[in-house]
Amino acid sequence: MVHELTTCGLLITHSAQPSALAAEFVSLCDWPLLTSPSLRTLIEQIEFHQPLCLAFWIDASSELAPTAKLVDQLRTRGARPYRIAIANNLDAEVEHTFRAAGVHTYLVTTGNILALIEGALLPFIEPHRTPARVHQSHVRDSPVAIRGPTEPRAFPAKLHPP
Repeated sequence: MVHELTTCGLLITHSAQPSALAAEFVSLCDWPLLTSPSLRTLIEQIEFHQPLCLAFWIDASSELAPTAKLVDQLRTRGARPYRIAIANNLDAEVEHTFRAAGVHTYLVTTGNILALIEGALLPFIEPHRTPARVHQSHVRDSPVAIRGPTEPRAFPAKLHPP
């Protein structure tokens, strides 16, 4: 069930080395991981991967300010892709910071990544997946009405002043 998430998202963390939980998240979802990105790098990756959502992984309080700034800068690009903040063992006040910055969803984890993905992330992403386009023929179900004979107009048409 978890492997259905491939190419749906991009995981972003501001630490140089991802934590063990972030690495587990990446291995379960098979999403690309972007560490310590600038705004330009992140936008390039968004254009390249075209993810449905961006998951910002926050492990430490020192990552709050740069991550919130990046989320705020992305908000100016529009509502897509979805911005999700995932905090690992942080205070409850962190949620307000990220809501103000512009995340759509704020998730908290204490270590059970599989439960986070299946219980919180999948229900959020699944309804928004775009279905594959099916080519439908342009055949109408009801017959097209055909006009009956009409009287011919005189040629040239008479002009009337306005």
